[in-house]
Amino acid sequence: MDSVEVAARFDEKGKIIPFSFIYNQHTYRVESISHRWKSDDGHHILVMTPGNRADHLLFAQQFPF
Repeated sequence: MDSVEVAARFDEKGKIIPFSFIYNQHTYRVESISHRWKSDDGHHILVMTPGNRADHLLFAQQFPF
């Protein structure tokens, strides 16, 4: 899985709201969130971008140092 830069905010309950992400030097705008789930490896968000393209974003779990 490739690392991407994501522009996002957290709502008042701590839910991640992604706005856009950069992949292969191209910025994709998030039009909608299709599905989200949590697993042992982190928070998964299936997003829709222009042209009905579906992308899977994974916000990996952070481990304390």
